Amino acid sequence: MMRKLLLTFNTISIFSTSSLVVSCQKSEPHDQTKITLSVIKTELALVPIITSQQTVTEIMFQDVIYRALETDDFRGTVNDNELVFTYYNNGVVTPWKDLSLTERIVKTEPVELEISAASDAKHFLDKTPRILTTLYQEEVANLADLKLIYDINDLKELPENELQAYFELKNKTIFFNNRHVIISKTPTAVTIKAVDTSDRYKGTLTIEL
Repeated sequence: MMRKLLLTFNTISIFSTSSLVVSCQKSEPHDQTKITLSVIKTELALVPIITSQQTVTEIMFQDVIYRALETDDFRGTVNDNELVFTYYNNGVVTPWKDLSLTERIVKTEPVELEISAASDAKHFLDKTPRILTTLYQEEVANLADLKLIYDINDLKELPENELQAYFELKNKTIFFNNRHVIISKTPTAVTIKAVDTSDRYKGTLTIEL
């Protein structure tokens, strides 16, 4: 569901080369292979969390943010210590306060925060503006239940190694990298199978050709 967010980052902030940022005071190298946090506006306003617990701790919250910022090349966790979180209450810096999720409360209260790249971060740059983030409960998606958009003739023609990019182009809310699914093709079918460690998908989807 965060694929639109990631596509935004990939379009705006992630490039294959480096350039030079010039200001009126100094010039310095700017690594544009990193995700630029300052471009975030409302992309983290509503973020899914998969959990059966009724309390969302700070570690859980931060891990969800790392997950939302996942790319094909990077899936961070709290242990990476690449992001610094500052929380606010009516504009005043405040300690973290655990959030509630129950059968009747499927969305948390919004969290006012600022997310900054750590000084030694390898995958992020600068910081977000002050934003509001709400978490909502989501279940691991069963691949067999997905309603994918595709053209059967395209699937027949495309080689196996191009199918991931094809499905993601046609379906903006999916994230089919090899941490989550394995896509295979035979003369008669395309099979999408969730890897055992995926926290996004489960099961198998077979498309007959």
